[in-house]
Amino acid sequence: MIKAELIYNPYLLDTEVRFNGNPPRINSLVEKYQKEKLQTWVNKIPSIFYDEMNGYNFELDFTGTEMDYEELKKSFLQAGVGKDLVQLFHKGSLDSRQEKSHSIDELLKWLDDTPNRKFDLHSFRDHNKELFDSAYSFVVIGGSVNPDRIFADIDISVENVESVDELRKTDLHSTPVLFYIDRKTASTLQYNLLELLKRDDITQDQLFFMISPALGEKAEREIRDLGVKKPQVVTSVDDPLIFRYFELFPESEYIYDSINVFQKQADELGAILKEENRQSEITNRDIHEKIKELDNILTNLKISNDHFYNRENLDLPLDLIRAKSYLIDNINQWKIKKTKITDVAEARSLAYEFESEVFRFFDDFKHAVNQFYFIQCATLMTLCDEWYKGAQYKEDFNVKEIVASELSEHSIHRIADELMDIKEEQYVIPKDDFFGKLFKTSEASIQEPVLETIYYYENWRSHAANVVGPVADDMINEAYYNLQKYFSELSDCYMKHIAILIQEVTEEKELVSSQLTEDEKLLQADNDWHTAFCDKLRDIERS
Repeated sequence: MIKAELIYNPYLLDTEVRFNGNPPRINSLVEKYQKEKLQTWVNKIPSIFYDEMNGYNFELDFTGTEMDYEELKKSFLQAGVGKDLVQLFHKGSLDSRQEKSHSIDELLKWLDDTPNRKFDLHSFRDHNKELFDSAYSFVVIGGSVNPDRIFADIDISVENVESVDELRKTDLHSTPVLFYIDRKTASTLQYNLLELLKRDDITQDQLFFMISPALGEKAEREIRDLGVKKPQVVTSVDDPLIFRYFELFPESEYIYDSINVFQKQADELGAILKEENRQSEITNRDIHEKIKELDNILTNLKISNDHFYNRENLDLPLDLIRAKSYLIDNINQWKIKKTKITDVAEARSLAYEFESEVFRFFDDFKHAVNQFYFIQCATLMTLCDEWYKGAQYKEDFNVKEIVASELSEHSIHRIADELMDIKEEQYVIPKDDFFGKLFKTSEASIQEPVLETIYYYENWRSHAANVVGPVADDMINEAYYNLQKYFSELSDCYMKHIAILIQEVTEEKELVSSQLTEDEKLLQADNDWHTAFCDKLRDIERS
């Protein structure tokens, strides 16, 4: 099956799309959205990918957060595109918005706990006070909400207003707005809603409506008439729709903006250190060359480690799916030109013949799965070895203690007797054979009905497929689970070894750095702090 790939990082607003391994065509609609939020075009993805792939019937691998994957699945469902047309796979996963927000909190704490003479933390925090110290805004029109009781897990500032006139000078970009609609506020709904819809900082995605049961569908129809195509009606202030909006918009923007201000600081400090290092290297060239060499080793080891840490989830290999398909096809093709058997002795002979064939088909399947499984294990070992050797440091390390598990012995039970029980019986009037018709007397003879037993080939084939299919699935699932387990164990082993190497190189670097003057030691400490800061920032961006 042909394949498309969609990689979306909401924290960098970075989108990558490939169709059968190739980038989108020139002037493709995809280019328009590659620096946009997924939510701004997710409902267009089914039609865009349909055009790019010249129809459906393709696989789509997605890399991103679980929440965005669910949004993508929903877009295909709403477009009426089922799994039979497009198979979606969550190939690689990014941390959730909550996890990223927590990582930003940890980085801020690290900055507090690990001061650096070249980084003015007080000025940085003061300049970005609005970003790091402000709660998410939430506007409620026509009602009153106590945020402490409703939003215990999210830092939210609720503004309860009676009229949109109070919001004329308020920036409502990505701020969810909830309308309380009851008999008291219904009269102001038209004015408040129309005034909001005129604004450039309002989209219909951020509007929510909590309607009194007494008004019901009447109020919802009025909202549509006023221009809201799909009113988001909620039953409570803590409705999942509202929390979903907070995650997809305000929280995502907070993470994106935080990464940008951190990156700006890292770049500015990096430029300063680059010049100071250039001056310092003139004085102590040999020492700095050694430090630079060790820094390069550390960088390469970290890159190698990142390959293991950020490895993508393994897809269910197509070779395993094809092996089962071939097995079932063989069963379904047995005696395909035959319809039924009416002779019991012949049926018994054929039942044992078919049983033998099914056993042979299944043995071929097991051989194919086992052969592919160990080839794939070798491929994973080679891949891990390439990732490790990419660091070009102490390349002789080899993981010998990690051995792929043997697959269990899967078998199917005998089915000949079961096939003989799959029959249809009926009483019929015996038909004369050719000679009977030739010498038949003129007088009609009365014949007694006899019991006829019919064995249909199709019923036998269907039964065999139902017996074999689940056993084949068990073997495939075991192979897939073992491959993932083997990949994980290999990666863990390499990462542990890399961690030891990083520690060794770091200690060697500290020993070399101790030969520097006090001022140069301070500069080297600044370099180390900047490297640690950049590493932590890169983890937030990519993990």
